[in-house]
Amino acid sequence: MFQIQAHESSESAIKRIGLALIDENVQMLTAPGEEMGTAVHAARKNFKRLRALLRLVRDEVGEESFQRENVCFRDAARRLAVLRDSAVIIETLDSVCALHAADLPEGAFAGIRAALVDWQQAVSRRFLQDADTLREVTAVLQQARPRFAALPIQQDGFAAFADGLRRVYKQGHRNMTAAYAAKRPELFHEWRKQVKYLWHHVELLSLLWPLPMAEMARELHELSDYLGMAHDLVVLRHMLTTPGSAYAAEADLPRLLPLLAERQTALEMAAYPLGQRLYAERPSAFVQRLSVYWHTWQESGFNGLPPQPPRLLNTQEAAARLGISLVALRRRIARGEVTAVKISGVWAIPQDTLPS
Repeated sequence: MFQIQAHESSESAIKRIGLALIDENVQMLTAPGEEMGTAVHAARKNFKRLRALLRLVRDEVGEESFQRENVCFRDAARRLAVLRDSAVIIETLDSVCALHAADLPEGAFAGIRAALVDWQQAVSRRFLQDADTLREVTAVLQQARPRFAALPIQQDGFAAFADGLRRVYKQGHRNMTAAYAAKRPELFHEWRKQVKYLWHHVELLSLLWPLPMAEMARELHELSDYLGMAHDLVVLRHMLTTPGSAYAAEADLPRLLPLLAERQTALEMAAYPLGQRLYAERPSAFVQRLSVYWHTWQESGFNGLPPQPPRLLNTQEAAARLGISLVALRRRIARGEVTAVKISGVWAIPQDTLPS
């Protein structure tokens, strides 16, 4: 479902996927039954995909529409966050204990865990007893549906997505650089948000070249997991060390905190080489590469005929086709305004990406 198909217009694809995600959330949250936790977790994932969709066509729909719908989905997802987040806190503690099981005495941190379980169960009871939350989130989705269906998407093809891809990739690179320079948890968390948006964008475009795109999506997911687990440790440490908290008097706390900090640092360091590889390109080069994938896919990937290589122009031919100088052409390539890829050190421009 969460893939753009070759035969679709850009507008049809975005709206088909977005409306399906909205409808799925409405269905899951209307009668979750005994699977409340599973339904809420799946709905939150869908909200993240919806926000990624909006970012992909941000420049198409306009800033006002983007901000309105992004805030709508963000705030709705926040209403559901407490149920899953409270469970993750205990999973985070358990994962650290498992890593150090050989070095810890039996029952280590049992008092802290018991207090966290009591807190988590209280949070879950309050959520389950508040029938208004799911009803109100469902109403928000039903109101958002016709607005999403009416979003203006004028350009077709890859052009509708290029600016959104470039923006998310560029912001992710900036966040990565800032996070490792300052070593501040909030910066790693901001980077993770952009990683997840890019991951969902690659999922959306996965049919362009299935195996390489699937591998890129897998690595982005892995990077997101590293950063997500590091953030969970930050949240747990904050809970345990907040002045006046119920955990401050636990005798095991001074032994636990260094283990949490050590694991957080290890995860952030594990993310570094993966981030360096995934964000190795300039944003314009990343977008140009996916543009070539797109146009090759559109020409040969879905019509049932043997794939035909795209007609590639050299810079002289492309400049003549556009009626501009070579210098002007190279400037357009550098700005990402002309799709081009380097082959053996020479720029090649797909003919079908230029005006006829």
